[in-house]
Amino acid sequence: MDAGDKTYESASVPIDRFVAAVTEDLPEEERERVEKGAARFKVMAKAPARVEAVVADALEYLGERTFPQGFKAQFVAVDREACALAAEELLCLGMAPEEFAVIYTPNAKKDDESLRRWYADAQWRRLHGRRRAGRRSSSTRTPSSTSARCGRARSWSSRSRTRPPRSSS
Repeated sequence: MDAGDKTYESASVPIDRFVAAVTEDLPEEERERVEKGAARFKVMAKAPARVEAVVADALEYLGERTFPQGFKAQFVAVDREACALAAEELLCLGMAPEEFAVIYTPNAKKDDESLRRWYADAQWRRLHGRRRAGRRSSSTRTPSSTSARCGRARSWSSRSRTRPPRSSS
């Protein structure tokens, strides 16, 4: 485990060392909170290397077993921030915004832009270029480019998936 580059192999590292490495950049008060109870799990679940690995593994599974059969899937994350992180990783891996939706309860008074960009109305605007009728805008900024957010090349594209044609009924 190298805390400098934030790559971890949690299965072979004692949990306390793993948490210490993940939280080394946090303020002391936040670090103490993390060391208690469920906060540990949330920090580990949202570690960048773990999010990348989990989402990449899930997409591989979906591409091999789920999409070819015409099925869809649902991801569940530990909290709203983890939902947003997973969604960003889906984009980084090349999944198109119209291929997934992020669903969580917004908190417009407390959420920062990284969470607001995944509000339902923000997703709608990205896909359709306008607000849904009867909805007030919660975020007017457009998302930054995917390549700038990801910092790496995409490895997943809709062209690499084979889906059966939709039946018309």
